[in-house]
Amino acid sequence: MPTLETKAKELIFNTLSQPWAKSKHRRVVYHLNANDRILDIGAGKGALSWMLLAQGFDVTPVDVKNLSYTDKIEPVLYDGQRLPFPDNSKDVGLLLTVLHHTPDPDALIKEALRVCDRLIIMEDVYSGPVQKYATWFTDSLFNLEFKGHPHTNKNNFGWLKTFADLDLRVLHIEKEPVLRFFEQVTYYVSK
Repeated sequence: MPTLETKAKELIFNTLSQPWAKSKHRRVVYHLNANDRILDIGAGKGALSWMLLAQGFDVTPVDVKNLSYTDKIEPVLYDGQRLPFPDNSKDVGLLLTVLHHTPDPDALIKEALRVCDRLIIMEDVYSGPVQKYATWFTDSLFNLEFKGHPHTNKNNFGWLKTFADLDLRVLHIEKEPVLRFFEQVTYYVSK
């Protein structure tokens, strides 16, 4: 018999996580090829990995903790430093609203590129100080992460500079408003 915690996780997965994943899926899927080996870095509750797997994609979810809210997804756990995969073993890495949760986003991008040929990066960006602090607050609230959150968000120019400094080719950029006040940008980049 399912526990109250299991039922609560299923409810959250079905009512919140899947709609979140559909929004991300819509912006990600057209960058994927049917035969791509995909690494979902920072898979979180597992909704996007589950959705892509259900479509027949080869997806490996990975995270620093098992935060999956479904028994259908069991992420590979790693130490937050080195992904447990050989060099060039995956085609595409997904870093969807993950980098601002790490103290050193550049290091995670480099590590993802050690394993993957291409990356799809989605980040909340800001255009001024008010939006910056509102983004930080909202992100902490939605993630229930108030202590120890590095808030390494950047503006669009900051991310483009990061990609240039890492000698990455930016293949596509897509901006999308979120909650009418915020902006999320998807960057499709390659080595």
